[in-house]
Amino acid sequence: MDTADPTLKHDRGPELIAVSTFLTFFGTAFVCTRLWVRYTSIRSFGWDDLFLFLSMLAGLAGQGLTYAGAAHGDGKPFLTVDKADVVQSMKYTNFGVFCNGLGMAFLKVGIGCSLLRIDLSRVFNIIVIMCMVLSLLVNLTVFGGTFGACTPIEKIWNKDPELPGNCWPKEASLVMSYVQTVGNIATDLAFSIGPLVYLSRVKVSRYNKWALRGVFLIGLTATACAIAKATELPVLTKSTDPTYDAVDLVIWVKAEFNAGLFAASLPPLKSTFEKILRKMGITTGHTTPANTYGGYGGGRRSRYGEYSSRSRGHASMGFNLTNDNETRGRTAYVMHDVSRSSPSGAESMEEDQKHILESDGNGGYITKTTEYSVSRVTLESHR
Repeated sequence: MDTADPTLKHDRGPELIAVSTFLTFFGTAFVCTRLWVRYTSIRSFGWDDLFLFLSMLAGLAGQGLTYAGAAHGDGKPFLTVDKADVVQSMKYTNFGVFCNGLGMAFLKVGIGCSLLRIDLSRVFNIIVIMCMVLSLLVNLTVFGGTFGACTPIEKIWNKDPELPGNCWPKEASLVMSYVQTVGNIATDLAFSIGPLVYLSRVKVSRYNKWALRGVFLIGLTATACAIAKATELPVLTKSTDPTYDAVDLVIWVKAEFNAGLFAASLPPLKSTFEKILRKMGITTGHTTPANTYGGYGGGRRSRYGEYSSRSRGHASMGFNLTNDNETRGRTAYVMHDVSRSSPSGAESMEEDQKHILESDGNGGYITKTTEYSVSRVTLESHR
């Protein structure tokens, strides 16, 4: 078959819909799981959760525009698409690019907030903040490309020469796309390699070290997708078949974005994965028991013991990144429910309710009392 004739090319619309749907579902599923785990474990959310949620919404909006574009000819050879459909297709593509830029901006800020929360070091925090600012600058250029590339804006998707107005040269849009891509690659590398450099300088348990390495190396998949996307950018400036040739670029854009959502959602899910593996009889490494509440001395003091803000940040990310040299010989306070080992602790929930509702004869009510003991233990390093 001679594919030189555009009308003989196969329709890639179903491929675009299938691949983009899978990628979007994959990224969305991990963000939703992350949010659910955060809510059920600590009943609150952080700024990183908020920005990842906004990023997910932007991705879903972009996917909706991808569906609309495919319905109007995206994936089909240009010459086989009606002129009216081409106009609608390019319109949806224009705003799809806008949603992707917003989603990437929210994603990078969310990742940055997560890294700031675990507080690796002052220098690294400054680098993270700089990367967050850079991400906002490069990704929010989509505002200019979406709303200012042509005057009037309709000329962006309506190429009718009789429509009055003017547009930026294609080279300007290409440069902005490269700026966005290179900026995202740079921040990906900083967010992925930076923590790995920090890990090489501290002594933590081997399990936590390799678990964290795995998470941040997974983040480099987004970098690989961004590089692949960059190779597709020049195609559109030279293409005479934009509805067909843009398919690969759209797929790589979706892959980069959802790989970022996946990597950003992994750290809080660490304990969930450990529970699943333990149920399967697989021991994953050193974990923190669910009924233990404590931390390392030297931090702020709570009602039940001492804990440091950095340790709490690490725990919220699912990793214990505290230097073993700093914790060896320190004191931790562990709270135990004494009543659970007493005869009254064996009573059923129904019996507990009876205690609460029965009158004590003086017009009051008897409530169940739970006793706690606080034990003092010495922390040892794990190698």
